Amino acid sequence: DEDIAALYAFVMTREPVRATTPANSVLVPRFAVAVWNSRYLRPGPIETDASHDGAWNRGHYLAESLAHCSECHTPRDKLGGEKRDQYLSGGEAGGWHAPALNEHSTSPIAWNAAAMEGYLRTGLVDQHAISAGPMRGVVDNLGHASSTDVHALAQYVASMERKGGRPVAGAVTPGDTRGARLYAGACGECHDRGRAVDGGALEMNEAIAATIPTPKNLIHIVRDGIVPREDRAQPWMPAFKGALTDEDLAELVDHVRTLGGGPPWKDVLAEVKATRKEGMPE
Repeated sequence: DEDIAALYAFVMTREPVRATTPANSVLVPRFAVAVWNSRYLRPGPIETDASHDGAWNRGHYLAESLAHCSECHTPRDKLGGEKRDQYLSGGEAGGWHAPALNEHSTSPIAWNAAAMEGYLRTGLVDQHAISAGPMRGVVDNLGHASSTDVHALAQYVASMERKGGRPVAGAVTPGDTRGARLYAGACGECHDRGRAVDGGALEMNEAIAATIPTPKNLIHIVRDGIVPREDRAQPWMPAFKGALTDEDLAELVDHVRTLGGGPPWKDVLAEVKATRKEGMPE
């Protein structure tokens, strides 16, 4: 209640604007909204779990309220409601896959609270991929949060993984495929050397984009690159959208999947074309 009161007080200090309220464009009748709420809305305060300490409970509260982690990281049903029995099992956000944060995590390296805290605050920690896509905005916002709250949120989220990440894939002997040759020419110079070497990048057997159930994230990253904010000195990755055809990108992504050690993704070329049609810049 105190947080709601504080949010209200803040909003009421904003300068008012004069604007015409847009006409209602939602085709769903109001009674249907009431039915949806009765099925998915969970009113009432978030309960404290006596089996955990104060930091964990604070993190649980933040994850379920302002941070709303499950909005992206939990799958949804046909009505758009969260599948609560699959809480934090992975979802979709803005054309990206939001990885599972629970025991279904495919992270090659298991997360611990310290690594999670560093990631939530900066977007970059050892042995994990740099933040990208919708998660970059989350990291930017958490950079303004108190260290106590970020610590608490990290405690809670890291505890959800339980069993830890999947085993790191072993070295893969490059095959004589077009995808392998494209990787050697465009990616291997940085990624095969690892971050410990000046100018190196995360080794692909530690990259979660190569282990999640869909190639979406890897397609986005290769196509658009990763460029840090101007005020942050972080590693960057160039975009290849002007250098690779759809077919080239699909074969490259197929090869990177083998480096992650997972089974082949289905019809990567179709996914490449689909992500381009979702409004990604050419």
